[in-house]
Amino acid sequence: MSFCFPPFKPTTGYPLERKVIDGSGRLGSLYDASTDNLIDRHSCQRSARKTPNKKFICSLFSGDQSREVSSVLRNIGFDPAIRLSIGLGMVTTSGISRVIDYNQQINGDTRFLYYCFKARKEKLNIEARKADKIVAPPLSPTNATHMITNILWGIEFLCIIQIPKNQSTNAIDQLLQYICNQLKNDRNPIQLNKNELHLINQLNNITVFGSETCVGGRDSSILNILNRIQDWQRNDNFHEPLLYTMQPLRWLYAGPQFSLIRFNSNITNNAEAFRVDTRISYINKMLNDFGDTLHNLPTNFSSVTLNTRLKDAHQKYRFLLDSQDNLKERLGKALVEVHRERARLSILDNILNDKRYECLRKNELDAFRDSVLRRLMNKFILIEKLKADGIENILASDLCQNPGTTIDDIGAILNHRYSHQNVSIILWYSSDRLLREQEDKWEEIYRELTLERQRAVPRAHLVYVDFSFFGQILETFTIVRLPLVGRPTTQVYPIAVKTTG
Repeated sequence: MSFCFPPFKPTTGYPLERKVIDGSGRLGSLYDASTDNLIDRHSCQRSARKTPNKKFICSLFSGDQSREVSSVLRNIGFDPAIRLSIGLGMVTTSGISRVIDYNQQINGDTRFLYYCFKARKEKLNIEARKADKIVAPPLSPTNATHMITNILWGIEFLCIIQIPKNQSTNAIDQLLQYICNQLKNDRNPIQLNKNELHLINQLNNITVFGSETCVGGRDSSILNILNRIQDWQRNDNFHEPLLYTMQPLRWLYAGPQFSLIRFNSNITNNAEAFRVDTRISYINKMLNDFGDTLHNLPTNFSSVTLNTRLKDAHQKYRFLLDSQDNLKERLGKALVEVHRERARLSILDNILNDKRYECLRKNELDAFRDSVLRRLMNKFILIEKLKADGIENILASDLCQNPGTTIDDIGAILNHRYSHQNVSIILWYSSDRLLREQEDKWEEIYRELTLERQRAVPRAHLVYVDFSFFGQILETFTIVRLPLVGRPTTQVYPIAVKTTG
């Protein structure tokens, strides 16, 4: 697989280059580089055109190289400054930048196929301090820092492919690399044999981001895209701005009002900016995952205990979202001040270290994921498994809310509840901790009890008594049998792992 290099060479100083997010900019349009937003849509017709020397770019890289969406943006040419603007929500994403919204897992089975066709370059021939001869200066004070003087037009798209578990990764990689090489050398239409067509049709989990005029919806097939590339290349109506090159207003125009416009283009290459990018990317990813988990959980459990914990999880998630929004807003405003040289770069670290955002630190987010959300999800999966096998599930904490209730008290409650049944009862005392620490033994007991239930005449009723959220720790698995005739019996398994917490 080819190593991925950014498709656009990064620049520092003058001029300034930005991958396009808002494609409505034209030559002469004003741009605020501190927020990466267009200020106006002015268009100047006095331009020169040329054809790029290198017209075709195609790269293939895997999820092993880009585990985070921010690193995907880096691999397709978004520099640190624009990535920060995207990550902090300072811009409205469009086209290929919408990859930031991709919410599936990125792992070793994920492949990224990036393609770019550079159709033409447009340029304003402007000299320093003489731009007013071509483009009239702003008549009123402006937030703009730069003017667009060059535009690279073309098309681009990014296919995110999740390789199915039942397919050969090597075979898929070879096919995608072949497609990549063909696109890179403009060998269109790409010829695929019967086996390759069959293989490519097996790739049904594909998300496409790209030029709005070409890629209308995110769900598409690779074949549909490959079959249309030639049409997109030949028709100017499909071409969109891909890269803006801009000059500072203070360089373009004479006058004191322009000399006061300050912009530092080098701050995003510093360690502080890198920490912001890394931290925000991690927070964004974690909160997106939290939202997916909560969405996949039921709206209600049959358990009072689980419903309370689910409600608390939703409240905590909303609090995290509010904290995230506040953090991003403060960082965005501070970044503008730093760009415009009105604040020191250290302000970014000060905001990140603010105690108000302790809830967004890695250890706090990891704890919420592991101790709350994963536990709820695992509990939901277990309940569904028990339900599918006809096993009743009871949380011990639902039976009595008194803090001093003991395991023996729960046993008495259960004995009374099931004492008048017309079938024998098997009560299996267990907990999440025991399941986690003795998974093999748990599975063994599960098989034995389901078999015992089936053999009983009449068929016994199996009840899973869950002590996961109970005040007293259940030290080991316990089986209580309540026969139709005779005394109850208790089977206590040896304590394999002694836990005091």
